[in-house]
Amino acid sequence: RQSNIQSSTSISSSQSPITALEDDTVNLSDILITMAEQLKVIFIVPFIIVFLTFSYVQFIQQPQYVSFSKVLLPTSGGNLGGFAGLASQFGVNMPSGSETDLSSPSLFPELIRSRTFAENILEKKFYTKKFGKKLSLLAILNHGKESTEIERNSLVTLALKPLGKMLEFEQDPASTFSVNKVTASEPLFSKELADVALAELEALNRFYKSQTVNEKTNFIASRIASVENDLKSSETSLKEFNERNRQISSPALQLEQSRLGRDVEIQKGIYLTLKQQYELAKIEEVQESSIIQVLDRPQVPLSPSNINPILSVLLAGIFGIGLGIMIGFIRAYT
Repeated sequence: RQSNIQSSTSISSSQSPITALEDDTVNLSDILITMAEQLKVIFIVPFIIVFLTFSYVQFIQQPQYVSFSKVLLPTSGGNLGGFAGLASQFGVNMPSGSETDLSSPSLFPELIRSRTFAENILEKKFYTKKFGKKLSLLAILNHGKESTEIERNSLVTLALKPLGKMLEFEQDPASTFSVNKVTASEPLFSKELADVALAELEALNRFYKSQTVNEKTNFIASRIASVENDLKSSETSLKEFNERNRQISSPALQLEQSRLGRDVEIQKGIYLTLKQQYELAKIEEVQESSIIQVLDRPQVPLSPSNINPILSVLLAGIFGIGLGIMIGFIRAYT
């Protein structure tokens, strides 16, 4: 009897793979039969999703146009390289690196998001097809409503966020170039705004640079006046000493003459150094050329950057087929 049990067990175990294979075949057949029964749902669901996606992309989605310019910014201290070389010929040592201030090109990404920049550019006027006339950028962001002086400050504050989304200044770490991007709802508007944003960045940079140089020039000028008076006083003291002492034989008189002559030389050296620094500062002050070198100027974008009907329909079709199959199986097994 025990041998019969073992034989029956061995027979059942030998048949289990075949039974499992038959079960798998049945399951695959069930899946195909269920899909055939729900074929109508599987086709209708992706058709509806593709239709809705196409309608949204073509008629509802707000197109966004991107205009950009590619610029090259100087490295820190690059704009003083010529002045440093000229100063070294006169024995004046100028620092090779420059301290970061508001005129530093490295601060352009922060400068374009500042309120000062926003207040300047929001006053510029642009033509848009939406309103059919030229309006200030603040009015365009305010749905065409011009602001009064009383509410202007609050409207500028509210406009900072949408303006930050429209303007973007990127410094590519893998490249020496930087990109100034402008995103707007109309192609011509985006191009004009990109031009104005680039020009305003240059103007603000020149303003801060001029402000820094003017402070430096005024300080050096005041020091020159003070040192010039000290130099004249030292020269007068030396002249009077020489007039009083035609023949100098005493060691005390020789020591006094040496001291007065040394004071004159020191004051003369300080005066010459300050004059050289003053001339270099004046040269820097009148330098009106932009520090930004533009490789690619902003162009009118030909197509919106956020709308791709082919890709949208393709993704919607794939998603719709998957969703249709899932809904078909849910209907079949409920």
